[in-house]
Amino acid sequence: LSTGSSTGHLIVEPSSTHPTHFFGCNDMWRGVVNNGGNVTITLAGDATIFEDAIEAIRSIGGEVNIRYAKFKENHIGIQLINYDQSPPNNATMEGLLGMEFSCPDNVLSKEPHDGEQSLANIDLIDVDNVSIGGFGMTSNTLIAYKNKFADAIYGIRSSNSNGIIFNNEFDNIGVKNSNFCLCDGSIFALNGSDLTIGGLLSGTTGNP
Repeated sequence: LSTGSSTGHLIVEPSSTHPTHFFGCNDMWRGVVNNGGNVTITLAGDATIFEDAIEAIRSIGGEVNIRYAKFKENHIGIQLINYDQSPPNNATMEGLLGMEFSCPDNVLSKEPHDGEQSLANIDLIDVDNVSIGGFGMTSNTLIAYKNKFADAIYGIRSSNSNGIIFNNEFDNIGVKNSNFCLCDGSIFALNGSDLTIGGLLSGTTGNP
């Protein structure tokens, strides 16, 4: 699936009774490629699932707002490249919110990555102002949009990127060898990345 230039839009509107499940039949599939367009997924529950993708969602520029989607057994869950979500605001409905990533057997089962671990739940490359996790307000009630990262070498891998990472949970992250974790890559930042981790409103306190 692909969106083209700034005029392309992918809006996933499933329902609790008619969910949307993207998956590969025999081998892994390429995933959703967003070339400067918009990707919007917002329905709660198990309504949107991305499974068996090389990169489930790959966005080059454009805009990506995802809430509640589940990512299972993907080599990379979400990859953002040359992306700018300006200004970041973790008190809005925008950003990457309330998602779950998993690979229950710790290794992928389809080609071309059969037998490998998932590389990264989220991969950031040359990204500005991304917002990962956060909270929202509904009828004056605070709602937490916690992301749950699991079963990959990296939870969030960041290269030359900046943004806010708030209200996220990491479990079973790192390189596996004989059932032991050799390195922890929950949040792995390199090449000048500048990430604000944790914080309630101000970004100064709280949990990642």
